[in-house]
Amino acid sequence: MPLALHWLGEESHDRIAEARLRCFATSLRDRAKYCEIIRDDKRAVSGDYLLAVEDGVDVGTATVQSMAMWVRGGRISCQGVAWVGTIATHRRRAAAPGGGVASQMMREVLRAARERGQVLSALRPFRASFYEHFGYGLVDRRAAWHLDLAALRSGPCEGMRFYQPGDRADLAACRQRIVEAGQCDIERSPAGWDYWHKNRQDDFLVVDRSEPSAIRGYLVYQRVTDQGKELAKVVEMGFEGPEALTRQLAFLATLRDQFAAASIAVPADLPLNWLLREPQIPHRAMNHPCAQLAPQTRMQIRVIDHKRLIEAMHFPNETRAKFTISVRECEGSTSRFTMDVSDGRATVTPFAGDADFECPDRVWAAIACGGLSAFDAMRFKLAQCDEQVTRKLAFLTAGPAPFCDESY
Repeated sequence: MPLALHWLGEESHDRIAEARLRCFATSLRDRAKYCEIIRDDKRAVSGDYLLAVEDGVDVGTATVQSMAMWVRGGRISCQGVAWVGTIATHRRRAAAPGGGVASQMMREVLRAARERGQVLSALRPFRASFYEHFGYGLVDRRAAWHLDLAALRSGPCEGMRFYQPGDRADLAACRQRIVEAGQCDIERSPAGWDYWHKNRQDDFLVVDRSEPSAIRGYLVYQRVTDQGKELAKVVEMGFEGPEALTRQLAFLATLRDQFAAASIAVPADLPLNWLLREPQIPHRAMNHPCAQLAPQTRMQIRVIDHKRLIEAMHFPNETRAKFTISVRECEGSTSRFTMDVSDGRATVTPFAGDADFECPDRVWAAIACGGLSAFDAMRFKLAQCDEQVTRKLAFLTAGPAPFCDESY
């Protein structure tokens, strides 16, 4: 039987939860938890739940959310894709008519994004190579640090205190400023904040009230046991500038009698080791307190509307460049456009002919969002161009590295 794809609403919560259960759960005893999750998360609304049905059996599901991402100072409409899964009995069916269940659902997800006029589609992959087939390129680069608390510097951390209900508006304002100043981070909607607070009510939430009129940073941590030692696992942190980050590290240093170490994740371009008592990142086992670092990639993006993405971005005012781009889309078409940059903005117009820079959609998504330099794309043969063109495109990797801390 051919696969039927249906967009459903809140009336089908139980049915969607059951499909998710059979895709992701460790046990059928998790049914109540999956029903609770879908009811509590109000970011998805009616028409955002996709269900794949074969011969009367629900065999796969996906959920989309309408979000806003900030890319180089521009606010971009973004489709957040989550809960993409196929039930255990219907996987690895690429030879079936129309392809596998997950593949057919992803094509439908992208069709819906175009229909809704969304510029980007973003997701956190279970396997990046699968989503590359649909034009998604890796963008978000994170540095996961394991910090021996004895390696942290002591310092002033006055104003760091536990969250109080009256802090909610200032906390939201602080995070919004961080998102707008960053690269490829996603706004948290009012419904998103409701869901976030419910899921963080058992965690320790500390805010930076060093300025009484505003919150300048925050961190959420949990106590976990790691190799027999107590660890402060920071599940989310945000900070406005180096002073706020330094106060947070000094606060964590005060917990050294309670915890042996802390784990945090920050953007890949933040040289955190230079803020530590021991700046070395060891290449072998050490007997003195030090830090450990593991790189991570967590988000992939598909560019749906090249013109609206590029024209929303803000670039350095001194940038002057004009070149032609050819993007090979996974659907078989090619997007060709001229990019003309001056006075901090760009205009995009279509063109026909040979391009100065040519690459697949998954590579262009990473370049356009700053996750991959045009020079690296050229030297690793991910793109076709010459070195002179890559110099013109260098401004695309100027500024902060892509980093998204919003769950969806």
